[in-house]
Amino acid sequence: RAAKSASHRAKRDTKAWQILYGHALRQYRQEAELEQLLKTPRK
Repeated sequence: RAAKSASHRAKRDTKAWQILYGHALRQYRQEAELEQLLKTPRK
């Protein structure tokens, strides 16, 4: 998913693509963590 979103904005395997890919990856990971937090019932 992150690779696809980066590929929309930069040519694959260029420096710009690697930076965008890194950002997208971090963003998706944060979203996944947030989802886990929200799904977990509070004690």
